[in-house]
Amino acid sequence: MTVGNRIVQHCDRLSQAGNILEQFLVHGLAAELTEALAKLSQSRVMRLAHWKAAQRYSPGYPVLPKLADQRAIFRLLKPERIGVKLTRSFQMVPEYSTSAVIIPMTNDKCRMTNPRT
Repeated sequence: MTVGNRIVQHCDRLSQAGNILEQFLVHGLAAELTEALAKLSQSRVMRLAHWKAAQRYSPGYPVLPKLADQRAIFRLLKPERIGVKLTRSFQMVPEYSTSAVIIPMTNDKCRMTNPRT
């Protein structure tokens, strides 16, 4: 999911104009909004799949430390349709974008395994 590129452009304009405090506040709001969208998406997946509990894992965090895992998510979901691209270093553009794998939990426990091993 993404909040789009317009907020990135707005932050850039604020920075160029020297409005560092406002740029900092807008950046924080955009980052929090991105996380809120991720939580909302997780809740929606859980409701649609009739799961009682689930865990969200994103590439680049301890459970999925390889950012290159973004490629698999991009192949499946094709986020280019909503304007999200992947750089050569596997960072998403626009900046305020996130991806995740949502996995159902059984008995309040979830065990991540690498299917390639």
